[in-house]
Amino acid sequence: MRKHKSEIGICQERHEPRQETRKPFCGKVCLVHSIFTSMEKETLTAKGSDLCLACGLCCKGVFFANTMNPEDYGVHLLRRRVTPSCLLHVDNKCLIYEHPRKSSLCSDYQCHLLKQLRDDVITLESAMRIVAEIVRLYERVAESLRLDSSKPVIKLALEAWENRKEEVSAGRLSKDQVLDIFSFMRLVDQYLKPNKPGHFFHGFRPRRA
Repeated sequence: MRKHKSEIGICQERHEPRQETRKPFCGKVCLVHSIFTSMEKETLTAKGSDLCLACGLCCKGVFFANTMNPEDYGVHLLRRRVTPSCLLHVDNKCLIYEHPRKSSLCSDYQCHLLKQLRDDVITLESAMRIVAEIVRLYERVAESLRLDSSKPVIKLALEAWENRKEEVSAGRLSKDQVLDIFSFMRLVDQYLKPNKPGHFFHGFRPRRA
């Protein structure tokens, strides 16, 4: 019994594997693209490090009170903890930056401004100007508040803002100091909120008078 031509074609399609079309090898073009991509990543990482070093507010206890014990890392310091800043943060440098047992919180914290820089949404120069203004306000606020080693600076600032009428009436804060506190919290809320949720306590956004 002869098979029809159409049936023979079907049988051949079933039994003969189809040849896959190979993608053309991009060669030097792909290699150059890979090199430039790697260089861009390294540049963004370096810019992020520059921004973090210029800021340093994480290590100064602005967002959370640091509780690491220097002796756990073989570091012996004479100064005691009187502020929420990290004892291992000395001269704007971390004494255990390369330590394998460094707290994951130190490495995981990434603010919104850092994410914008790495996503190329903002330039390093603009980010540096923003950080410089926030650090300037932080220093003024830190002088105004009675820093407590058990509370983050941002929480103390929020408490002072919520009780600003009583603080001003009692002479503990001036109106200019209250304005500094508000300006500081506004910029922190706008730029330094964490990229990853869970590192910040909630509800620190200041309400306007």
